[in-house]
Amino acid sequence: MSRYLGPRVRIIRRLGILPAFTNKSPNKRTGVPGEHAHKTRKLSEYAGVLQGEQKLQYYYGITNNQLARYFRQAKKSRASTGIELLKMLETRLDHVVYRAGFAPTLPAARQLVNHGHVKVNGNQVTIASFACQVNHIIEVKAKSPSSAQLPPYLQVENQFVKMIQPVEKDWLAFRVNELLVVEYYTRVGA
Repeated sequence: MSRYLGPRVRIIRRLGILPAFTNKSPNKRTGVPGEHAHKTRKLSEYAGVLQGEQKLQYYYGITNNQLARYFRQAKKSRASTGIELLKMLETRLDHVVYRAGFAPTLPAARQLVNHGHVKVNGNQVTIASFACQVNHIIEVKAKSPSSAQLPPYLQVENQFVKMIQPVEKDWLAFRVNELLVVEYYTRVGA
């Protein structure tokens, strides 16, 4: 699977703050990247929609094809497509490990999962996109979790994480207008 390996601060300067993307902050330069950054123009409607989609991609560390697949799955549900999409992304194994505080960033959480340091219900799982469900018990062979604010749907004890209830929209760490993403994939025809 391919993922973004380029300069992360550049993406943050272009799209805005992405909390799980990197620990670095763009403190020296505040504008958008590029030679002609001072000549900023008003974004078109499509550019705003595209930026919303790109924010989701970079924040969750997934490709365009993966996001399109999640969108198609969310579209099949009876609930709101955008909210269902965010819930599906929020319950990925790498994101649960990150939100539980076992990794400082999502790429670090993905690495923990890929290197086999995570077990789900006693079985080793090396797939970062594994969909966690309620009552799954996740064991992480890592340092003790940080004292970051824990979302209400997770319960952490020592090296174990348990999803105690389904994810609600109010508990999401990353605020994005999900309607823009739905509009983008509706236009593209995913």
